[in-house]
Amino acid sequence: MDFDLSQDEQMIIESAAKYSQRYLKASVRSHEEAGGLGEEVISAFDESGLGMLSEPVGDPEMELSWPLRCLVLAELATVDGPSAFALWMRSWTPKALAMLGGEGEPHGLGLVRDIDELAWPMPCLPVMDSEQVLVVDLAGRWGLAKVEATPIRALGMGAAAPSRCELVEWIQRGEADPGMAAAICGQARLWISSILVGMSRGATEYAHQYIQERVAFGKALAQHQGVAFMAADMAIRCEGAELLLCRVGWEMDAGDHTHTPGVYAEAVEAALWVTDVGVQLLGGHGYMKEHPVEKWMRDARAISLIWGGVDLALEAERDMARGTG
Repeated sequence: MDFDLSQDEQMIIESAAKYSQRYLKASVRSHEEAGGLGEEVISAFDESGLGMLSEPVGDPEMELSWPLRCLVLAELATVDGPSAFALWMRSWTPKALAMLGGEGEPHGLGLVRDIDELAWPMPCLPVMDSEQVLVVDLAGRWGLAKVEATPIRALGMGAAAPSRCELVEWIQRGEADPGMAAAICGQARLWISSILVGMSRGATEYAHQYIQERVAFGKALAQHQGVAFMAADMAIRCEGAELLLCRVGWEMDAGDHTHTPGVYAEAVEAALWVTDVGVQLLGGHGYMKEHPVEKWMRDARAISLIWGGVDLALEAERDMARGTG
């Protein structure tokens, strides 16, 4: 098993890094306040070709590995996870609907236990300024819903337009092969895992830089043993989650999506812990908007609750283990 990137793959990740530095970094707070992304940001993403990486099924001669796709999304999320989520879901969700046999332009996605027992409104769903939401349940039933979305002030995920969604009508309904539905759910959770890993990396790098520059009791914070241990633990958790992400991506290349709930659960735990420690290492500064760690902490908590959180993911994993999902 070799996770080393080719020169071409490394260039794609570098392109993602350049895009995020140019179009996302300076506007992180404004995207959060506006509850969405500007046209320039979206157009630049489309023109960059990065959206092609979200293609569920591509030309075999142009096929890009799942580890590469995950690392590209993580690279975007290192700067701003909600913006990366919004850009990616705009590109991927219509393709996921096509894989299920439908047609439309949904940007929002809901993963639920049972679509027939779904209670509306959905209280906090990122919709990216779309009126269409794709809903998929564990049994493979799906629906394309037209919704009335009312923006809300959520804990995080501001750039992805979190909204209270009320059902207007079902545009399409269908039932896919459970294996296909499970694959769609697996891909979605792999995307979320990539975003969480990227935010963990961003918080780790920022906190490490801070403790090397901040002086207390005559020496840099990084030279204090207790602080150094916390910083090392951050790096270990972050690196471990990224390696597991690449491992599961490699399994996806082989056609196995059964471990996506597991990597999602690990990415959630790592992100919640790492971003919290990042705030602690900055002390009182960690809670101030002059530093991004407080936003990473808020966003990690909001993202970890999307689509039923870890509980629904592990329920899906148990179903797959029993052969019912």
